[in-house]
Amino acid sequence: MTSFKVFGPPGTGKTSFLIRQIKFRLTGKLYDTSNKLEDTCTSISADKIGYFSFTKEAIRVAKQKMVEECDVDYSDLEYFRTMHSLGYEAQSFNSETLLTQEDLQACFEKAGYAHVEMTDGELNGKVEIKDPTLHLINYAKSRMMTLQEAFNKRPINEDFNDIKRKNEYIKKHCDLRGKKSFAEMIPITHKAIKNNAFKKIKYLFIDEAQDLSTRQFEFIKIMASLCDLEQLWIAGDDDQAIYSFNGADVKKFIEFKCNEKIILDQSFRVPKKGHEYLEEICHKIKFRESKIYKYRDGDEGKFNRDFYSEDITQYLTQIAQSDRSFLFTARNNYLLTSIKDDLKDNHIEYRSKDYLPPIYEFKEAVIQLKLIQANDKIPIGDYLNVLKRIEAKTKLDKNPGGIKNYGHQKEIEDRIKIEPDARIGLEEMKANMRFMKPWDQMFNLLEPVDISILKQHEKNNTLDKKPNITVDTFHGVKGSEYDNVFAYKQVTRVQEDCMNSNVDMRASDDEWRAYYVGCSRHKKSLTIIPHPNSRGCQYNI
Repeated sequence: MTSFKVFGPPGTGKTSFLIRQIKFRLTGKLYDTSNKLEDTCTSISADKIGYFSFTKEAIRVAKQKMVEECDVDYSDLEYFRTMHSLGYEAQSFNSETLLTQEDLQACFEKAGYAHVEMTDGELNGKVEIKDPTLHLINYAKSRMMTLQEAFNKRPINEDFNDIKRKNEYIKKHCDLRGKKSFAEMIPITHKAIKNNAFKKIKYLFIDEAQDLSTRQFEFIKIMASLCDLEQLWIAGDDDQAIYSFNGADVKKFIEFKCNEKIILDQSFRVPKKGHEYLEEICHKIKFRESKIYKYRDGDEGKFNRDFYSEDITQYLTQIAQSDRSFLFTARNNYLLTSIKDDLKDNHIEYRSKDYLPPIYEFKEAVIQLKLIQANDKIPIGDYLNVLKRIEAKTKLDKNPGGIKNYGHQKEIEDRIKIEPDARIGLEEMKANMRFMKPWDQMFNLLEPVDISILKQHEKNNTLDKKPNITVDTFHGVKGSEYDNVFAYKQVTRVQEDCMNSNVDMRASDDEWRAYYVGCSRHKKSLTIIPHPNSRGCQYNI
């Protein structure tokens, strides 16, 4: 097996590089970024390629590129997955296997503790975990360490004996009922994996490897040993490793042994002046792979190191009317409260990772309905968004409109859990609809004022236009890019504790990496805002 490690600094096209390598194997032709033919090879079938990334959205985009550009079908891309998805299937898990909120509630009650309600993020394995004990338990499993080791490394404000007692009750519950936590969806022994789970894979591509946990790196080793690999490609950027609090282990990525190391050295995003500032930030990171990359060719961009938040308000209306995109970003959500309030006071729409004005969900539904009526196939999640705008009729309702099967929406909700990548076409929609009419007649759950607004957008051809202002945290905007970025430079009390000598000193690296991610989103200008409530905790760069 030949192995490659690819370092991709901001805007250097790391994912695009991997996609080109995959297309090379599928089509037998390798093109460079200027579409010039570089090499040829014997093509292989899609089921011999595994591509894994950190999010479902990244997998969806990669699949779409393969289908559109490589003459393959979605069903051929069985190993284009998140690692948790493959681990779930490789261990023959089912919906009854995973721990639920009810399971954990019962465990905590038996242990004599009142359980804090979990967020949906905790149940889905995302980063928004409300209960610190559960977070620590999952962290220990992801890093393959004991609970005591995890507590020593990432202490929380709770007595360790209480943490240990809760964990023991959870373990007993799991052993008794055959349950597993989200972290345990990643198998770490050959025995846990059913035979021939991924035997066909010959080329394995791992994207965003800087965000993989110790457990996930162990899973990669198991995959490599079970599927007789010819090539392993592992790509990431250690300077953008910002999920260590959730179990990611950047050390494993930096120290990963490979036959060849590739550094993508040309950014297509970051201009010269912003690049110089990013280099300053990098020098604050103590544990990293040394790498040099060039800034984007062309204009030098703009950089302002000292722009104060009270000066922003006068520019908000002008910003909202611009054709360019703007990002306001900070380490924590509460640091963004003032800019959100200013936007609302000025009646200016914005979006964030978990917020989009309701009218834009309606706009998406109109777009997706038009696509499906034009005999296109749309993602199952978008189809569900369409259904939510249409009143479901029961069999007793004499009105011939609406959905034939009252439970159709519920069927789609259940199907998403099993086939999150499924696509719905006109044939299936017709089977569940009594008629196909224009959207304003079908979306009978919308208010008249919303229909009027949507019709105006349709007339102006702006249905697909979203707010050009985004307000979100460094973690929330990772992987995105914007013309202009306003970054709040401040550490919180949590970050200040990370600088304390009693805590792992590499934790301070995590905070510099998060700040680096936020600042490296810009394509035109970068503006640094010293937060007015700095409380003496602000970094001096």
